[in-house]
Amino acid sequence: MLEIKRSYDSYKWENGTPLLFVTIAEKAALIEELIKQVLDSKYKYDLLVSIGQSGIPLGVIFSKVLDIPHAIFRAKAYNESLTNQSGTKHQVIVAKHSLFIDQKKNFTSLPYNLSHFYENVLVVDHLIDSGDSITAVIEDIQARHPGNNLFHTACLWRKSWSKYKANYVGMIEYPEPLTGIMPWIVEPDEVLIKKLREKINLN
Repeated sequence: MLEIKRSYDSYKWENGTPLLFVTIAEKAALIEELIKQVLDSKYKYDLLVSIGQSGIPLGVIFSKVLDIPHAIFRAKAYNESLTNQSGTKHQVIVAKHSLFIDQKKNFTSLPYNLSHFYENVLVVDHLIDSGDSITAVIEDIQARHPGNNLFHTACLWRKSWSKYKANYVGMIEYPEPLTGIMPWIVEPDEVLIKKLREKINLN
């Protein structure tokens, strides 16, 4: 597991929250570490499920590197109380229709019954906070496709307060030590999107 360290003075702050800007090189190293963990486990997965939107880029990379089919699920968590650490309760809605990409990279709707073909499923997301979204997606797959006998999970980042323990984790994110505030991770593509929006006057 890798670690990205920042000094207090190096953080940019926004509305009282420290921003952890991750470089392309750092993100690439995290993805490589995560894939290495999966390969070292010796498990053979039949299907990769990514949670959109944020987990889709990671799912595409995993699918191509590991050469396994890729299904995309959309899950949206709604806070039932004010956001804060592990005490926040969420209501998670999982999309009724999901995108499935087979070995030939054809796009179809997700087959109703996957149990005869995909018994070992790896679910990936870029970050796990409460774990509610990834849990809801797994429960949805189990309900719609009974018979899947193995579900493992992987994420680039897991917040240290999260009670959900993924099987594969690139990095555990800890609060900024001086203030105890959990940093907001800013990925390279987010920086690019912001710059493009500013350039074409969409902000």
